[in-house]
Amino acid sequence: MSQIRRRTGFAVATAVAVLLGGLTTPSSATAEGTITAAPATDHVEIHRTTSEAGFSHPGVGLTADNLENMRTQVLAGVEPWASYYEAMSQTRYAATDFRASIQGPTDETPTATAYDNASMRSRQHTDSIGAMTQALLYVVTGDEVYRANALRVIRTWSSLDPARYRYFGDSHIHTGVPLYQTLVAAEILRSTEPVHDSLDGYDLRWTERDTQRITDNLIDPVLDTFLFSQNRLWNQHLYGVIGMVAAAIFTDDADLYAERVEWFTVNSTYTPQIPINGGDVSGSVADLVRVIDADHPANTTGRDFVQVMEMGRDQAHAEGDVDLMTSIARVVNNQGTRLDPVHGTVSTGADAVSPYEFLGNRILSGGDTFYAFMMGKDLPWVDTSGGQGKLSQAYRGRVREPLAEIYLQYKYVADVDVEHEAPYVAEMYAHRDGPLYYSGTRPTNFWNEAGSDFTGAEYWVAFPPELAEEDVAVPVATSPELSLHQFGHPLGKGAKQLTDQDGTSFTRLKTHKPDATVAVRRTVWPDRSRTALVGLKIRTDGTATVHAARTLDADPFDTIEVPDTHGAWRYVWMDVSTAHVPRIGDNIVYLTATGSRAHVDVASVLADANATLSPPVLEDAPTLDVVAVAGEPYTRRIGASDPDGAYELSLQGAPDGVRLADDGTMTWLPSAESQKDTTSRFLVVASDDEADTTLPVTVTVARDRTGAIDALTDDLQERDAYTATTWQPVAEALAAAREGIGGTDSAAFGILLEDLRVAVAGLELLNPRLADGTLDYSRIVTSADLSSTALAAIVDGDNQTFWGDLSRPSVLLDFGAGYRFRADAFGWLARDTFPDRSHGANAYGSNDGSTWTLLTEHATEGSDTAMETIPVRANARDQEFRYLKLQADQPTHVIFSMADLRIHGERREADPEGLVAKTQDLSRDARPAG
Repeated sequence: MSQIRRRTGFAVATAVAVLLGGLTTPSSATAEGTITAAPATDHVEIHRTTSEAGFSHPGVGLTADNLENMRTQVLAGVEPWASYYEAMSQTRYAATDFRASIQGPTDETPTATAYDNASMRSRQHTDSIGAMTQALLYVVTGDEVYRANALRVIRTWSSLDPARYRYFGDSHIHTGVPLYQTLVAAEILRSTEPVHDSLDGYDLRWTERDTQRITDNLIDPVLDTFLFSQNRLWNQHLYGVIGMVAAAIFTDDADLYAERVEWFTVNSTYTPQIPINGGDVSGSVADLVRVIDADHPANTTGRDFVQVMEMGRDQAHAEGDVDLMTSIARVVNNQGTRLDPVHGTVSTGADAVSPYEFLGNRILSGGDTFYAFMMGKDLPWVDTSGGQGKLSQAYRGRVREPLAEIYLQYKYVADVDVEHEAPYVAEMYAHRDGPLYYSGTRPTNFWNEAGSDFTGAEYWVAFPPELAEEDVAVPVATSPELSLHQFGHPLGKGAKQLTDQDGTSFTRLKTHKPDATVAVRRTVWPDRSRTALVGLKIRTDGTATVHAARTLDADPFDTIEVPDTHGAWRYVWMDVSTAHVPRIGDNIVYLTATGSRAHVDVASVLADANATLSPPVLEDAPTLDVVAVAGEPYTRRIGASDPDGAYELSLQGAPDGVRLADDGTMTWLPSAESQKDTTSRFLVVASDDEADTTLPVTVTVARDRTGAIDALTDDLQERDAYTATTWQPVAEALAAAREGIGGTDSAAFGILLEDLRVAVAGLELLNPRLADGTLDYSRIVTSADLSSTALAAIVDGDNQTFWGDLSRPSVLLDFGAGYRFRADAFGWLARDTFPDRSHGANAYGSNDGSTWTLLTEHATEGSDTAMETIPVRANARDQEFRYLKLQADQPTHVIFSMADLRIHGERREADPEGLVAKTQDLSRDARPAG
């Protein structure tokens, strides 16, 4: 990651074009560095006013001071404002012909007048960003084309029919932000006057009629139809509040403002209406960011700590909490509003505090907790409902920070020592994004619609003026590679961030330390339904093992045996496709180095390396375990290839005498003197010009041929434990190997051993079991309704991983034409926080997919705290079925979702051709000697 310091508009626009690969609009700067798209030929005067109700205007989100300082810094090319202005200017919202999506023949005849569906909300969101962009461009440039465009958008949306507003699904969540952004633009236009009354006949003046129409046709009906309740779920509440508070300021409604500010801070009139978390889901600051006292019965830490309640749901929603609380605090603080330090009401008392200071800098504490977890630190958690809830891993690591409002506002506006009070907020600021960054492999501009997310993108206008004197370096992303300097967080004494003399930053993992772990956030994986390469740029001074895990204490989902790179930077890689890795961290990976006293330096992670790396491929990957016979020559060809053609093979750590030819032929003559079996482990390394692929090889040297056969088969269970189709090749290969003990040469016997090894490796358990003894069906069924990732999620015992939010009432599992299942009971676990989404479900069995037998004695109640085990009806317990259907017969929600499903039963073979009876027994009673 490079950085921009003080630059002219030309340099900044060039950086934009480099990141976006020429997909941006043409640069708006000249070679001399002056911003030609922003000529200050007609200086826009911003009028400050204070209404009779005491509101400062402009004051919805941005103040006159913010706007004037931003304009001054942009025109002077001062960072960080210059880069953010240029990035905004490169978006489609900055086009000189921007129009509202519902623009009709005139402003007062839009193509749609009913606000009653999600599509209309999406259009309002897009258009509100456009209006805000055009208004800001007008302030900077004085170009009245931008003013006209912003006015057209606002006047068009002020022409909706208030009688045609209707509540639609989730509209209480998604209509507040578009209203807020529209009013940011309207405030700017209302607080400025054009040099000319009209442009090509279009009235450029903001009039009292404009104020009345936007109030009557947009603000009031949005508040009355969508944003009227204080009883919404967590950040759903905050998404509405930002629009409510903005509306109160714009309309000078002091009573509404006081009420909705209290909804933001404490929300004392909240009434539970949702069963989630026992109904305790108010979205106020006091309710969302809680102090768990040291003496709380569930607090095992012995100290007070802060938790953000929605982090128990998922981290995407929690990120919205932090961003929205910080931005609403800015909106309120811009009005000079002080709050009662306990009750959160608007106050003029001597003990009143700013919204930032409220409850002891509570918003900052919540942000620090959130960022700590997102960077990889494990935190304590208490389920305040008394249940079994825990911190959610969903979206962990997916944090984007191009603005860092919480850090800057607390440091410069609230005058808090953020580095001391909130070190993780400070670390996130130090490693923040710039206005242009990568989300996975996709270049991203901070000024975007961001789906349903709220980003507070307009905050760049309000950057503290002190930054102009600090020679701020604006981060510039040059590739999608995740530098560990920016995205890595060391988690133990065995991990340390360092920088070489040439400026290369990396994290050093000391393999002899037990805590050589670094967490890497913002990983956006490739399409995992197929090959999904992830690259690690490493440097080592010895061989080692790097484990990749989804959490700090989870078992590794993959392991890379890294070679000795002899101090050179090389890529190693893993394939995280679902075929290899059923479960993976959503947006975070923990890397731990073990296995030697080597240093493993990690510079970066390519979370999606499919288009970047084409490493050599070793046919025997991921590992090769073979058996040789003492005193007999061992020969094996190591199959290798490289998509780009050229590669080299080498050995690391191999025993004396092992040779590897250029064509991949590996030879060895193990000593004949050993009186017992021995084991050797080493690496085969395939290298191209930038990447290494390793094959860990284990060679067991048996003292004789019989011992070699035993080494391959000693750990096998009885034949009934395996499917007949996979057992038969083992039986045949074993018979051939036993027959060859006395009558074949070394080469021929080696082939027989290899055939047996391959057959054993291909065995499939008929009834694989989970830790609780129930059937592990996740890899033995197919489903048109659930992906392999979803199947893995519903056997993992975690109530926060689930099969998805399905809009259909049933799920079908197919055990295959050659198999049937029989069950005694089914265990059901609902998704954490949403037990109602699994209520009323039953299990059914069928052999033809059309005629179904009800299996369960009764439907599920829906529990997200403990497995709900429901017996199979007595008359169905001995019946066998090919198909299993899970169906919500008595749903209480439109979404059908399950976190875990247990089958207390077994899989049986249909055996239509009598294959089971034909398979051979592997008992040793008739083995030939030798």
